[in-house]
Amino acid sequence: TDVLDIAAAYNADGMFYVAEDPAGINTGVLLFRRHDWTRAFLRRVLKTPFVQIWDQSQYFWQLLREFEVFEEGPVKESAEIVRIHQSQFNAYHSGTADSWNAYGWKPGDFVVHYAGCPWDEDPCWQKMELSAKVIEEQVG
Repeated sequence: TDVLDIAAAYNADGMFYVAEDPAGINTGVLLFRRHDWTRAFLRRVLKTPFVQIWDQSQYFWQLLREFEVFEEGPVKESAEIVRIHQSQFNAYHSGTADSWNAYGWKPGDFVVHYAGCPWDEDPCWQKMELSAKVIEEQVG
């Protein structure tokens, strides 16, 4: 699987691709298309006053506004904003996946996200090195 396969499976013309996990969106891994729409979207995100949980709160608030969640009537869809299942785009390492009841990375998945596992802690670094070795073996 590569990023073009993932984009094609969800919406090849999207501008902003973000993973969804059991807690909502996850901005650990994002994909943007270089485009005027994207630059304007990022400017709107940066103006958001909600920054409680890193940038994730800012993106989440802006997505609620883009989808008109607070308006009466059906939630608006956006061709530019593409929500991707976590297994396709932002799989967690096993420790985080187990503790958060989320999808855990498996060989062949596109990205492993080491949420809650900083590289400067030895157990985390060991997991990252092991993942890199598995990926190198897959790629050949």
